[in-house]
Amino acid sequence: MKDVQLRSVESFVRDHESEMLEFLQKSAEIQADALNVAGVQALAELFGPALKELGFTLQRDLQQEYGPSIIARRTAREDIFAAKGQVLLIGHIDSPTLRSWNVFPVVNDGRVLSGSGVLDMKAGLAVALMALRALASVGLLQDMPLTCLLTADSKVGAPASRAYIEAEAKQSLFAFGFSSGGREGALVTGRAGQRSYSVQVEVEPPVSPEGSQQALVEMSHKIIELWKQSRRQGDGRIVVDFADGETGVLNQGSYARAILETRFMTDKGMAHAQHDVETLLHQQHIQGTATSYQVMGGRPVMLQSGENRSLFAVADWIAKKMGMQVFERTLDFGSDVNFASSVGCPVLDGLGPAGWLDSKRGECVKLETLGARAVLLAGVLRECWERADSGTLYPL
Repeated sequence: MKDVQLRSVESFVRDHESEMLEFLQKSAEIQADALNVAGVQALAELFGPALKELGFTLQRDLQQEYGPSIIARRTAREDIFAAKGQVLLIGHIDSPTLRSWNVFPVVNDGRVLSGSGVLDMKAGLAVALMALRALASVGLLQDMPLTCLLTADSKVGAPASRAYIEAEAKQSLFAFGFSSGGREGALVTGRAGQRSYSVQVEVEPPVSPEGSQQALVEMSHKIIELWKQSRRQGDGRIVVDFADGETGVLNQGSYARAILETRFMTDKGMAHAQHDVETLLHQQHIQGTATSYQVMGGRPVMLQSGENRSLFAVADWIAKKMGMQVFERTLDFGSDVNFASSVGCPVLDGLGPAGWLDSKRGECVKLETLGARAVLLAGVLRECWERADSGTLYPL
């Protein structure tokens, strides 16, 4: 990418940054947790037309349980796609399932914007749209075959979208993701894999008053042992995502339930974590209780490959031209980009803006980072495409 082209992109973003902020504010006002089909539909109707204006053709996957995922394509000449492959952009329009602790109003104080899903990943998608607009404004999109996947079930493990992601990734030169790199805006070249379990402990009726707490006590023992095991693991973590229960007496049963998640940075770590969790779940601490569990799904490891780091090297090169600094990191939790990586597609993630507390109460985005991030993404996208086109993106 020529310096004059990068300067033109910077100028476009600077002149239209207020539109990006307005778009982000609109999306922030829409509650679109994964189980809120109407909310996800509303967000899809906001992003879909914006992509269509950029020359993308839209296909919506209407799922029964979740809102519509968007598959948007912008094709260059067919011979380019056949000979080279496409560029894949991966994001999601759903937010974490709403519970009492993560429902809070949208607040914009001019410095940060807070609200459910603003960082993960409404702001990242706003940045992506601005980057694409900037490239289009200087004529740098027309020769690039692009597919943009905006999934609607990411926060429940992408049960329906995984197949789409993997299929598109197999046809792609590389893929970019728009999650945040945290407070400092790091770029992500590796991510942990995940495996989730739904666990239930029951005490069958009739339950004596003395035994009414047994299920909760048994689950507490299991969580403590899992936490201890997690502390001992070199490659892996065990996280309790959700837990509740109910006591009962006489003819009412007593139960406790929890959602557990194992996280691991290598395939070997995955095998160890799976063995440790399932061994501990089979152990009984309180007589009269019965434990059952179900594997809910998971994500493979996104290894920090040489190809991923080559993508980061391009980002670092563009950032230096912009007079800014970027650094790379790995994250100890997974994302939909893990699926793309698992089929051999090089991935660079974390291209969204800086922020903190993603998927938690108080989640917010640092507004001053939006413009620079849009310029960076535009530059990296174009430069990676040009190097891939010339066969110089990945060192031999």
